[in-house]
Amino acid sequence: MIDRATWLLATLPDWFFFELNDPYDGGVLTLVPALGMFGLSVGALFAILRPRWMLLLFAVPPLGSEALVYAAARLGPRLAAQWVDPALIAFLVAEAICCGLAIRWSRGSRLAASGFTLFGLCYALFATLLAARAFTDNWG
Repeated sequence: MIDRATWLLATLPDWFFFELNDPYDGGVLTLVPALGMFGLSVGALFAILRPRWMLLLFAVPPLGSEALVYAAARLGPRLAAQWVDPALIAFLVAEAICCGLAIRWSRGSRLAASGFTLFGLCYALFATLLAARAFTDNWG
């Protein structure tokens, strides 16, 4: 039997990438995955045109998002409600700093880095929304 944390870990990319299949269901929140996929496309295109090893740093933000969702599902409502919002905001700030440093270190391929940053931040925002539901155990 698969536990909820593992299930959410595997479901996050599925929900992110297939949100555009039913754009009217998600409303304005559908823009978050759409912008992320646009950024991923731009980043991948420019990474193919000018490959750099430093672009591998952009694998860190999506992995951090996955770790957040896994931790949120593991801890669930056991974390005090007063700590949920500060933890999620701190996570988003850490993701933004990580992406900013990765752009700074990716000389020669800043366009690819900018696209991957847009993807990483959109993925982090989507993961934060999912983690907020997992922390509060509110799926309705």
